[in-house]
Amino acid sequence: LSRWIQGQYPFIFETNHELTVLRSFNIADEFQLNGWIKGNGYEYRRVLEIAAVNPFIILPLNFPVTPDISDPYQALSYSTSELKHWDMAPDNPSVLIDHNIAIAFTADGLDGKEFRKNLSRVVDRGLSESQALASLTTIPAKKMGKSDQLGKIKTGFLANLTIVNGNYFHQKSPIVSIWVGGEEYPVM
Repeated sequence: LSRWIQGQYPFIFETNHELTVLRSFNIADEFQLNGWIKGNGYEYRRVLEIAAVNPFIILPLNFPVTPDISDPYQALSYSTSELKHWDMAPDNPSVLIDHNIAIAFTADGLDGKEFRKNLSRVVDRGLSESQALASLTTIPAKKMGKSDQLGKIKTGFLANLTIVNGNYFHQKSPIVSIWVGGEEYPVM
């Protein structure tokens, strides 16, 4: 416990609202914690305040489902805030990176193929493929203090790879194999 309190290990705050992110900063500061944030997708609403602290944010790529507005009466049940978030959520990673906030992506809370589908959506909405790749590889490796072992294809590094026939950021490109610790696991 003392290593967390001394700030040697990260202390991850799981947030459900952008104001919770800001409260987490106060707690981390008060107890001198190395605070990381597990984001919630709403960070774009307070990006200037968040950027002032320059945190590391782990972003789940779980976006709200497309609202059913085919029935006019059903459409009235959605608030403007809900519709705006449905539209803005895929832009959240780009907004954070544009404000020099380090991010990593997580599949936490997603089912099956949603991660690549949502990652493709983020790239289609403006996040560069190199920024997306860094958020999956080099940035998390650096934040974990393992950039000498993880995050790159390089001699002496652990060979944890996903091999795709095509572009990884195109969700329809099939995964050929997964490599874990230098051992290949073909995907059928």
